[in-house]
Amino acid sequence: GKRFEVGKGRVRLLAFGKASLLMAKGAERKLGTALHQGLVITQPGDEASRYQSQSLLRSKILTGAPGNMPDESAVRAAEEAMQMARESKLGDLLLVLISGGGSALLPLPAEGLALGDKVKTIQALVRQGCSIQQLNTVRKHISASKGGQLAAAAHPCRVTSLVLSDVIGDPLESIASGPTVADTSTFSDALKVLRKAPDGEVPAPVLRRVEMGAEGGVEDTPKPGDPRLESSHTTVIGSNAIAAHACLEAATALGYESRIETVCLQGDVGDAADLVCGLIRG
Repeated sequence: GKRFEVGKGRVRLLAFGKASLLMAKGAERKLGTALHQGLVITQPGDEASRYQSQSLLRSKILTGAPGNMPDESAVRAAEEAMQMARESKLGDLLLVLISGGGSALLPLPAEGLALGDKVKTIQALVRQGCSIQQLNTVRKHISASKGGQLAAAAHPCRVTSLVLSDVIGDPLESIASGPTVADTSTFSDALKVLRKAPDGEVPAPVLRRVEMGAEGGVEDTPKPGDPRLESSHTTVIGSNAIAAHACLEAATALGYESRIETVCLQGDVGDAADLVCGLIRG
């Protein structure tokens, strides 16, 4: 039900994530001729090929991160996204559409790091069972686009982000590693996570950057109250909880006795399956 004004400046559209094609299609339909420029970043596949071959969008479509694994194509797409942000001016509107897989599609490494350094780091932490929040704390501090840095690059342009959440509880900082919201985590937090990995598994350039950041030698990500984010606003338009409540409403309207058991089931998949089977058996 929220509304936002397009204004008199240029309107740019940036969509990234697994739902970016459909989200961009809806946004283009609403924006009409007001849209000045658009960029859509999605994973390669039949759907992306169809949109490209049939020119189903006015926005430019770039693909990368097959299988949700960041690659150099995604890095080049992220560079274009950051350039679009930097080109935005006072009075313009940057509409950012974010969905699941968005972090892998915007993997621009921080200065001095290579994509391979980032990938090896995250893989090492995944092997240690780190949570998505812990992974994203590290991602934000070894990236040039995450943790509010995309919105900061667009300042003083207005940034409106519409998000389909794939993280339980919808923490804006964690969804796609929060490229348009303030980051409350620090380099010190990231260093604590990195120390969970065995010696030698985190690439030396990553460890060096985060250690320097923890000592104040590298500028941290934008924090709450940062003036560069004062014109950036984010709204979750779809999530597990929103979908669950919509299902409950529809089932109840059809006459079924319905209830929501939980919208935050997480943990080992075997344990989760046992819980669900137990609920079904009553």
